[in-house]
Amino acid sequence: MKKQLNILIIMFLFVLFFSLNNSYAGILFQDDFESDSSSWSCGSGQLSKWSAGYMSCGNSAGFGDEFKMGPGHNGNNAVYAWKSSSIPNGYRTESERWFSGAELSKEIYHRWYMKMPNNFDKQIAEGFKFWRYLTRENGYSNPPELYLNARGGTLGTGNLTIYNVATGYKDLMPISSFNDGAWHSHELRIKLNSDGQSDGILQYWLDGVLKTSYTNLSFGSATNMKIHRLGVGIGNVSDSPWFMSNWTAVAYDDVVVSTAYVGPTAGTAPATLKAPTNLRILNK
Repeated sequence: MKKQLNILIIMFLFVLFFSLNNSYAGILFQDDFESDSSSWSCGSGQLSKWSAGYMSCGNSAGFGDEFKMGPGHNGNNAVYAWKSSSIPNGYRTESERWFSGAELSKEIYHRWYMKMPNNFDKQIAEGFKFWRYLTRENGYSNPPELYLNARGGTLGTGNLTIYNVATGYKDLMPISSFNDGAWHSHELRIKLNSDGQSDGILQYWLDGVLKTSYTNLSFGSATNMKIHRLGVGIGNVSDSPWFMSNWTAVAYDDVVVSTAYVGPTAGTAPATLKAPTNLRILNK
């Protein structure tokens, strides 16, 4: 009896230890950019855990690399997507992470930290991209991809939004809520719809608080859709220069893609346990 009790105690301690040290259970990808030197620049090649994107490691003549390392959120380094007032835009720098085999999932939780310049009010094009999520292995248009966009005129007055050709624009949060020169935790849940169904889900957390939830979505009619690729950078900015006098940048750090809720680095519980009063639960 005593031996059995000891075994049970050992098993309990093992489970407790495992749970405390695996807060990112179900993790598919993680990068805090600490494996990249603070002297890294586009000319040095791609980020260590990423591959080339649509326009990898962009460079504007006379201004240098448009992807650089800078001070991090929770460590030494973060990646900065740079722009200058004199650089005309369009598609710009991007790096990507491909998923394959057991990594492929119909549902992901993507947590990252992002810092935007204080009161950053850059004019934006309708297709401005922070991230892109590809639901196909090859090809261009089918199944359709999802974009995390900014839209609404400027980065000071617009909304953070998800765009998909089947759903249209799904606003998540006014950018003014985090356009303050400080690091903020963002987390996006994407649950792709089942074949022929409208059961997709989008949820968005800001600093661990669930702000917006869309249900009953269809992201397309393709069968067996899964997330194949994740891309970070700045794309489709606009066709005009940035209206800022100095170098400006959007910074990214502490990226995690998981099959379960991640939350801020402090380890808070999912805000779904107690929904805030300003939560918007929306159908398609």
